[in-house]
Order: sequence, then structure tokens, then C-alpha cells
Amino acid sequence: MIDHTTIHPLSAGMAHHLDLHLWRGAPQNLDPDRPVQILVNQGYVVGFSPKTLQPAWSAYSVAHAEAAVDFRRPLHYYTDVRLDPALRLSNRTFGRIGNIPLNVGHMTPNEVINRQYGRLAQMETFLMSNMSPQYEVLNQGVWAKLEEAIRGVQTEPGADYAWVIVGPVFGDDPPHVSRDGGKLVPVPEAYFALVVDPVRYPYETPANVKLDCFLIPQTAPRSSDPDAYPSTREEIERRTKLRFFDSWARTYVIGQESDETAKLAMQADAPSRLMRAIESRRETWKEKFDVPAAAQPVASTIDGLIADLQEEARLTSEQVLGEHRQTTREERARAETLQHTLSWLMRAKEIASDRSGGDKPGGQAPASGDPVIAPQPPAGIVAAPANIITYKIVNDAGDRLRNGARAACNFWNRFVLPRYSIVIRLGLFTHLGNTIARAYQPYEQDGVRYGQVEFNTRYLLDFTADEIAGTIIHEIGHTLGIGWDNWSQLFDAQTGRFYPDAVKRMAALAGMEVERDGGPGTALAHWDEALFDRELMTGYKDPGEHVLPITIDVMEAFGHDVAERLAGQTSLEELMQGIASMVFSRQDEVRKIDLDYFEAMPLREVIPHDSAQLAQFIAEQE
Repeated sequence: MIDHTTIHPLSAGMAHHLDLHLWRGAPQNLDPDRPVQILVNQGYVVGFSPKTLQPAWSAYSVAHAEAAVDFRRPLHYYTDVRLDPALRLSNRTFGRIGNIPLNVGHMTPNEVINRQYGRLAQMETFLMSNMSPQYEVLNQGVWAKLEEAIRGVQTEPGADYAWVIVGPVFGDDPPHVSRDGGKLVPVPEAYFALVVDPVRYPYETPANVKLDCFLIPQTAPRSSDPDAYPSTREEIERRTKLRFFDSWARTYVIGQESDETAKLAMQADAPSRLMRAIESRRETWKEKFDVPAAAQPVASTIDGLIADLQEEARLTSEQVLGEHRQTTREERARAETLQHTLSWLMRAKEIASDRSGGDKPGGQAPASGDPVIAPQPPAGIVAAPANIITYKIVNDAGDRLRNGARAACNFWNRFVLPRYSIVIRLGLFTHLGNTIARAYQPYEQDGVRYGQVEFNTRYLLDFTADEIAGTIIHEIGHTLGIGWDNWSQLFDAQTGRFYPDAVKRMAALAGMEVERDGGPGTALAHWDEALFDRELMTGYKDPGEHVLPITIDVMEAFGHDVAERLAGQTSLEELMQGIASMVFSRQDEVRKIDLDYFEAMPLREVIPHDSAQLAQFIAEQE
């Protein structure tokens, strides 16, 4: 048999690591149409496939990895520059396939490596050469359970490292996602895992090790466990056209692994360390991974119903935020149901207590198609702030603005307790130019600040949910004070640098500069694009945006309180994970605000600012 595997030239100097990270040698590649390049890293080895632009396999070893140091998860993925440029994937998400969210799925997990080999080795697990497009439900469900159980393998007398090889399994005609200007990445239909547990010396024959094999489909339910998907080495070899542990002495006839006699012989001893780790975690997984039970309508009062539904919403939000993951479609659908129900229960409570406030601004019940609601403050804030950040939908296209507004309000209510309430007004306009959105100067009435944003219907349906929410988050940042209030008193308009007094209050401002180019709406109202590029509050819309801690902290300069701070630069995508499941529950306070108050204000900002569009915008303002 011809092995179509080669060691990448830039990994040749680390070839000695192959025996350190692989059990009995690298898998043989028996598929002549799929070359495999071996990439050697500090803590693991990848067999990268130029054909699929992802690993054919990824291998590592583990021993008691929960007991050592645990570094924080890196903020970004990294392009593997060892690969030919035509084979490199940039550090972007895989998006969706149809309506199915795809996660950037680690093959070798960062948690195992960082605990054994340190920070640099951990960061190498974030190379895109180690990633595969995994269904969200798998990545955050059964696959996460398997990785956790592997991480929990304990060192025992006579049993040191366990050895792991994982990778994707493709169907005959896999769907593809397009990346980086047309690079097609096939989406696997399943993933395999082989875990070797040496139990007796010498280890040259299969009889002296335990071998756990798994073949887990992308559609595996979140509530299922890894051992619900057992397989054999033979089956995995057939599906992947790989041959594992070739230097292992195979002194048995082919088929022995699936023979009942061999199974009984292996079962005579205690279960493998991995299977024991799985068994010890079942009860914890039920609490951690199972979707919180839907509230049952057993309460006898409106207050009781509201409390039951809010408790369900709280548990779901805490679960998602605690796991640093995105919400599933089921969780989002349930959150919308809770959202709508709580809105009407709050209204019913007002009527029952003769506090409907029909003569007050906003006192009428919300229309069923446009529930007017405000975000619930995040866990850890005991008393709800007096002011709130909410929104008003003027017109919409398929709830796309409404969903974006909910996420954007959740974002800012997580970080800021505002000194005034904010209403962000959202609507549509139609224009044949390349303006995707436009924002107007904020205005105020009765202690409420209003911001207005309109989206171009020509582009709105093509925007992703994150792009819509990110744009609204940016504009709420302006409404909170960036570009307004005493913003201009903080820096020198000639240099864009912050005054010493401002730096004394917030040391991070020493490294910041304000944008001085771009004309009205951009200049002097954003962080400098040349220096900070993809930061949320620069004046130019970019893919893959992030947020600097100072963007949150500077809100104190405008009189707001900061409820939560960022430890470092954080991707906007990561910050938005989980907020879709947070339920808005302060409808009674929102009804005290005149959501419909409107003043026509000058146009302040167009989005995005490409050079031709910006020149036209500047000319129109002169």
C-alpha cells in the first residue's frame, strides 16, 4: 500500500515530535486523491489535507490535564502561514450551511494542550490548520463532552499517557462553504475519535491496550453522550481511507477487533480510563448540557407566572454565558416565546392592578408584531438600574432589525448602567447607492436620549445577523456619548491625542487617538482607523470587528457607570455569543418612556465609508 503522506518542509526540524505525539506512528493515507501534509506543533501533530483545507487527522496525548495550569482562551484564530497561500484559511468563522450555524471546530482542543505544554502550544491549537466546520449543536454538545472526558483521563500506576487521534468524515457529496474569495471548504457529515489507553507492558500488541473508538454524526443531539456512538478501528479506517497504528504488531486476523470473543477479552479488565471519565461526568452533563426545562403554567397568579418564566430565562442565559458559546436555534426560539409572553403578562399585571397608564406616553399595550421591551440586566447586578437602553422599530424587514436591536441592547446593558435612558429608533430607506445604513444626530426629551438609524432595504436582507447587530451597537455607542457630550473636551482636535487630564483619569487613553480624517460624521467622533482598524468604534465598518477595553471604560467620562469591564481586546463575535438567549423583562419601565417622540435631525454618519461614497457624503454636507 502506498502512503500519500508527507512531512511539511517547515515541520522537518520538529520531526522528532512525531513519536512524542503519535501512538505507533502517523496514520497512513491510502487515498491517492487526497494528499496529506504533516504539520508538527509544540503540543500536537496535524495531518493537513490540501484537498479539504482542514485536517484529515489531528493527534495528541493526554495525562491528568485537569490538574495543571489553565491559561485563558485566546481571543482569535490564526492563519497557518506554513501553508501555501492557496491553502490558507483566514481567521474567520465558517458561517452557516443553509440555516445551520457552523462553529470553528478544534480538532486538537486547546484545554488539553495548554495544561500540559503552556501558552504558546495552546495558541498553536488556534491555527486554522487545526480547524474543521462543525455543526454548532455538535461542537457545543457531544464533542465538547468527549473533549472534557479526554481531558479528565487520570494518570495511574502503570498507565501514563493516553493517545488520541480525531478527524472529520465526509459523505460522498459533501456540502461546501465558501471562504476567502472562493476557497471551497467541504463540511463533514461526522467526526471520528480513537483513544488508546496503554494498560500493560509491553505495548507492542493490541492485547495490552484498551482502544475506544467513536464515530459521531454532526447531528448528534446535544443531550446524548459520546459512548452512544461507538465504532471500531476497521469502520473508521474504511470511512476515512486512513490506516492507524501501522507500526503496531498486528498479530491477529483482520476483523478480530469487531469479533465478540475479542470484545469479551477486552472487557475482562476494568473499563478504560476514558470510559470511567465519561461515566463519572454523566450527572454533571445533565445539568450542564441539557436545555433547562420549559416553565410549566402551574402558578396561580400573574406574578407567579412572570417569576417562573423569568427564572427559566435566567437559567438559560447563565448556562450560555457560562459556557462562552452561541445560542442554539432552539434556545433562540424559546427566548422569543418567553419574550412575547412576558410582554403581555406585564401588561396584564398593569391592567389587573389598575395601573394601565393609558394616558401616559407608551402606556398602551404593544402591538403583537412589535413588542416594546428592554433588556434584563446581566447576572451579578442585584438592583436594576434606574435607566434602560431599549429600541423602537419604525419599520422592519422580516424582524431583522428587531432581532439586531435586541442583541445590541443586551450588549450595552451588560456593560453599562447609563445615566439617561436611550431609545434607538430603527427604520428603513431605499437607495440605489452603496450606503448600507445611515445615522442621524441624537436628540433628547425628558431625560431620554434618542438615536436614529436607517438601513438600506437594498442590502438589509443580505446582512448577517451579527452585521446588523454590530452596526446598531456602534450607533448606541455614539448615543451613549462617543462623539457627543464632553467627548471633544478629552482630546486635542489638532493631534487627535488625549489631554493629560483625561489620561490621568483613564491611563488607557494614552495609547488612543481620535480619527481626524473622513469629513463630517467620521472625523473627531471615532477611534483612529489607521491605528485601530477593526475596533468597534472606528469610523469604517470592517468584518471581524473587536472591542478594546477602553471603549467600555470611556463611558465613565460621560457620566455612566460601568457594570462589567473587559480584560483585554475581545472579538465582537465572542462578546455576542449567548446574548441572544437573554430575555427582556423590564417592559413596565419601558412604558414610562415616550418611545414615539421624534425630531428630524441632520444626517451624521453613513455606513460603510468607502472612498467614493465618503467623498459624495462630504460634498452633500458642504
